Amino acid sequence: MSPVGGRRRLRAAGVAALWAMLLAGCTASAGQDRQGTWSEFGPFERFEAKAAESGQPGPIQMRLPGGVIVDLDAEELLGTGPGLPARDDYTVLSQQYSHTLDGEEPVIVGLVQTRREMHYRGYSDYEYVTFVLGVSADPSPRELTRTRILRGGKHSASFAGRSDLGVVAVLLDGELNTDSTPDSRVVGVDAVRGTEVWVKEHGYPVYGDGTARFYLAPSPKSCATEVQRYTVATGIAEKIENYPNTDAEQGGTCRTAQEEESTS
Repeated sequence: MSPVGGRRRLRAAGVAALWAMLLAGCTASAGQDRQGTWSEFGPFERFEAKAAESGQPGPIQMRLPGGVIVDLDAEELLGTGPGLPARDDYTVLSQQYSHTLDGEEPVIVGLVQTRREMHYRGYSDYEYVTFVLGVSADPSPRELTRTRILRGGKHSASFAGRSDLGVVAVLLDGELNTDSTPDSRVVGVDAVRGTEVWVKEHGYPVYGDGTARFYLAPSPKSCATEVQRYTVATGIAEKIENYPNTDAEQGGTCRTAQEEESTS
């Protein structure tokens, strides 16, 4: 081996070692910044990150079938499909994600709560708008459908069930109409076709996959006078149980959504 050839090999080895050290440092930093784990999520995997400081569900990362990792952020997704007039007037407050199927094709479902600023002559006001998004499961996610399920006062929204037939169930709780008495309802939304397909009023759910339960009661802690087990895709009750006497001390039966959610 010539002295020149030896020096070249030594320099090459030194450069390779330096790059390895740099890459290891970058990987360690990324691991420290992203604290969480991957978990199964229907046909996908999702990255379970630490909760945001606001306490509200935020953007997530998802691994698609085939291994591609995509970022899902409603601030970027909202308005990428059907036109949304005055998109800049909407501020995303929270976002949650589920999944369904369009035939055999997986579809991501987004539940997005927003605050919309309304401009009038000399002043502005706000309303709260909740959407269900059907989102493409590809390397560049975009809206396929957008269904507005509530426009009114302050309220919360959460998934109450899902199906493989395009439909998810959503609980809406709070001021369902501007300046109205707080109330609750569960709605079935076809995220593939972009339409609301059923509604159940004045009650609270226990989450289900394929089938779910609905408790007719004024709060999750209150005794239900009726409990339905229903099919998420259609909203049709498979079984209805009535409880005219909910006083357990008087021989009645008290079933609450909160208690049965915690034990299901």
